[in-house]
Amino acid sequence: GMCTELDGTMRATVAPMIGDLVLTEIMPSPDAILDDTVDPPVKVSDDDAEWIEIETFADFDLNGISLDRANDSRDPDVVDSGSCLHVTAGSRIVFARSADGAVNGMLGSVAGTFGFTMVGGSAASPGDVQILIDDLVLDSFTWTSAVATGASLQLDPDFVTPGDNDMERFWCDGTTAYGLGDLGTPGQPNLECEILPPAGFCVGVDLIERPIVAPAAGQLVISEYLANPIGDDGDEEWFEITNTG
Repeated sequence: GMCTELDGTMRATVAPMIGDLVLTEIMPSPDAILDDTVDPPVKVSDDDAEWIEIETFADFDLNGISLDRANDSRDPDVVDSGSCLHVTAGSRIVFARSADGAVNGMLGSVAGTFGFTMVGGSAASPGDVQILIDDLVLDSFTWTSAVATGASLQLDPDFVTPGDNDMERFWCDGTTAYGLGDLGTPGQPNLECEILPPAGFCVGVDLIERPIVAPAAGQLVISEYLANPIGDDGDEEWFEITNTG
């Protein structure tokens, strides 16, 4: 519960609360090339180049927070340091499997490392990650759609809240090259997504996805039409349907 400042002063750590940080980007399937002088080229390993990004909305210390997958068998990876790891509101913090740029795809600054392996994600085998302080989950994200190899999954910047980032439709593949060629924006602002619901779904006025309700036979009746308008048939013909369901 204590840490040491650069000037040698010891103080109590400042823990984040719910709402102080939001998961904004993940890289479960890196694919950058480390060495293209051999055949086949040597690519980065998941064990070195997977990463997670959070955005902060308050000043706090990273000391004591942990990264984990829900319901896995290993203990969470705790950010453990005697030095005060202070961050300020508006920062974008990257955690990675390795802090070594020579093997992590040249991510840039890495605040901490984690040991669990992320998965690409599917409906049958979802991927997930969560950030905790002690046993309190500060934020989490679960994805069921496969993440493209070599591209991050990033949150649209208009929906950076612990609630909005639970909705997969607010996330999209990274498209900006970084480091050795993978796509994403580690430590940098995300790009806006083209937000579309999955096939067979639509978005209600409450922004919640739901299955499309198709009309049954007899629920729609053609009730009026205009086949010969005075003007141009190509522009002015029309018909009307009545919903009886």
